[in-house]
Amino acid sequence: MSAVDVAVMVYTSPFARPTVDTANDMQPYACVLSRFRGLKLGVGHGGYPRARQVIETTRHQPRLYNCQEIYSFWPGGQHYMHNIERLQAQFIFGTSYPFSSMAEPVNDTPRLPLGAPTMVKYLWGNGARLLKLSGSA
Repeated sequence: MSAVDVAVMVYTSPFARPTVDTANDMQPYACVLSRFRGLKLGVGHGGYPRARQVIETTRHQPRLYNCQEIYSFWPGGQHYMHNIERLQAQFIFGTSYPFSSMAEPVNDTPRLPLGAPTMVKYLWGNGARLLKLSGSA
């Protein structure tokens, strides 16, 4: 339908209404992405706690970006880490501030088991590309 060329970041929570069971369901995001071909959609909080569903949707939706922030270090966070190298163009760094301190993710992220090219994309390149910043890869 629409060829709008924008990036939108959506933050949801397992504590969102109407129920915890429907929070972070990826089906509506997939529908929006299929309808708006130029849309790039970032899912804040990594869609936690639905890490597996988010990763599976990300595999099939190249314009879906995952900003899992501190949730890499929470129970189930290994699902993000097992896939970040494989889907390295679709992960973006975030801090979850003020939910967490800025120091935690800034200090812990460099210790993640990621190759240097993936780390650069994760920390800077992917976000810069989404925001169309000059000098981005």
